[in-house]
Amino acid sequence: MQATDRRKLPQSDEVTLAEVNSELACIFTDSIRRLSLMQPSLFPTIQCGKREQTIKGQKAWADKDADNQALIDIVWNQLSSRFADLQQTGVFHAFDGAWQILAPVLKSIFRDEFAEMLGEKHNQNARNAYIKAVAWHPHREILAVAHQDDVVFVYQLEGHKWVSRMLSHEFMVDVSCMEWKYRSAGTLAVGARSGVCIWDLYSNTGKMPPHFSFDSGVPKKNPNVSSGSSSGSSSVSGTHSSTSGLAKGAYMSYLQYPKHTSILSLSWDPTPGSHLLATTSAIDSTVVIWDTLTDTATPLRRPDNGLHIVRWSPNGVWIFVASVKGHIRVWETRRWTDKLILNPSGRAVKSACWTPDGANLFYSLRGEDELRMIYFNKASSGIDCKSISIKNFPVAEETLASGEKQKVNGAIRNICIDQVTGERMVISFEDSNVLALFLVRKMTGLAVATDSVCLFSGYIRGAALNVQPPSVTNISTIPIVNTESLGDAQPLHITFARKFDHGSLLSIAWDNGAVTFVPLYFLDSSKITAPKF
Repeated sequence: MQATDRRKLPQSDEVTLAEVNSELACIFTDSIRRLSLMQPSLFPTIQCGKREQTIKGQKAWADKDADNQALIDIVWNQLSSRFADLQQTGVFHAFDGAWQILAPVLKSIFRDEFAEMLGEKHNQNARNAYIKAVAWHPHREILAVAHQDDVVFVYQLEGHKWVSRMLSHEFMVDVSCMEWKYRSAGTLAVGARSGVCIWDLYSNTGKMPPHFSFDSGVPKKNPNVSSGSSSGSSSVSGTHSSTSGLAKGAYMSYLQYPKHTSILSLSWDPTPGSHLLATTSAIDSTVVIWDTLTDTATPLRRPDNGLHIVRWSPNGVWIFVASVKGHIRVWETRRWTDKLILNPSGRAVKSACWTPDGANLFYSLRGEDELRMIYFNKASSGIDCKSISIKNFPVAEETLASGEKQKVNGAIRNICIDQVTGERMVISFEDSNVLALFLVRKMTGLAVATDSVCLFSGYIRGAALNVQPPSVTNISTIPIVNTESLGDAQPLHITFARKFDHGSLLSIAWDNGAVTFVPLYFLDSSKITAPKF
C-alpha cells in the first residue's frame, strides 16, 4: 500500500482505500494486500443485484414503461385537481380553463423543471436502477438500502460480511427517500408515491435484540391506494401491517395527507423527545409536519410549487425547504416563522447539507458548479441568515500517467458532511466518477470572509472491496483484501455513518448497484486536549 500526495488524482488502476491523518492512501486494483493500517475496521462492498421478478405479468416500476406510467399518473392527478378547483369557482370557461390547466405544465417543460416537479428523484432512480436511497442507523453500524423494486434491505455487519434482511409492503411504491429517527432503537421513515411508511422494527421487544430477525419475503403487489386520497375528514390515514416479509416484532404505519403525494424528501426533528417528521411533495406547496406519536399532521403552506428538499437542522431550530422554482425557505421552529431566499440564477437547489451544529448549511444549484452556504447570525432573535458563495468547481481534465484523460469537478451532484465530527465533507459531480474530499473548519463570520471554510484534501476513486477473514489455520490475524475497479460507474448517493469511533466512515452508492465504504481515520479535534501548565 502506498500513501499518495493528498492533492494527487489516483491513476486509473489505483483506488482509494482510506484516509490516514489527512493523507489519502491508494492501492493498485490488480494486487491483493494484507492490511495492518491502524488495525482498521474493514467494510466489504455491498452488491445490490438487479431483481428480475415480475408481478402479475407486469414489469417492475424501474422499467421504462412503468416509469412512464408513474409520471402519467402524477400529471393526471395534478390536472384533475386543477380542473376540480376551477369548477368549484364557477368561472370556468372552455378556453380560459384549458389554458389555466396547461400553462403551468407547459411553462415547466420549457424551463427544464418539469422532471423535477413530477418527481425527478423517482425518474432518475428508475433510469439508474439498483439503488434509490440509503440511510445509516443513528447509533449502530446498520445501513438501510432501498433497491430498485421498492424493497428496503437492512444490512448489518457481522464479522467481515454484511447480513441483509428485507422490508417489503404493497404500499411502498416509488420509494424516493428514507431516514432513521434520531434517538430511537429502530424507527425508519420511507417516502413513497402516495404517503409515508413509518417502520418500527422493535415494537414487540423489551430490549434491542443483537440482530434483526425476519421472515421469508413474498412478492410485492401494486398498491390499491389512489394517489392523494384521504377518506372522511381525517387528515391522516394510518395502516398497521404485520404481513409476511416484515421483521418479526415490527409493524408499519402508513400516513397520508390530502394532495400530498409523490413524497420526495423527509426529515426527522432531532430534538430529544420529539416525534415530529417533515415531508415535502413533488406536486404540493405544503410542508407537512407529522406527529408520529399521535398520528396527526400540520400543514405549512406557502406559494412554493413543488417542494423537493427538506432538511431539519441538527439543533432542531431550523427547517430548510427548497422549491423547484428556485426558492429557498427557512423556517424557525419555535414560532414557526419563515424567511424566503431567492437563488441568484433562479435554478432549483440540487443538494443541501447542514453542519452538525446547525449554524450553517451548504447547498448547490441544479446544473451549476458553485458551492454556496447559508449562515445565521446567532445574536439575532429572528431569522437573520444570508446566502453566500464559497467556491466554484469548473470542469477540468487531468492527464493520468497512462495518458488517459480524467474529467474532474463540474456540476455538483451531491454534498455530504460528517455529522459526527463535522470535519469532513465530500462532494460528488454529475459527469465525474471521482469525488472530492474536504477538511471542514468550524465557521464564523471571519472564517467565511477569509475563504477558509473548507480545504481541499484530495480525490477519492471508488473500488469494490472483498475482505477474506483470516483462516483458523493461519497464525496471521490480518485479513486479506482484494480490490476491483468500478470502471465508469457513477456515484449516486453519498452519506456518512453516524457511528464511527476512529474518524468518519463514508459510504458511496454507485449506479451499478455497488455500495462501497471509505474509512477516514483521523483524530477528532474535540478529543484533543490542550496541555496543562
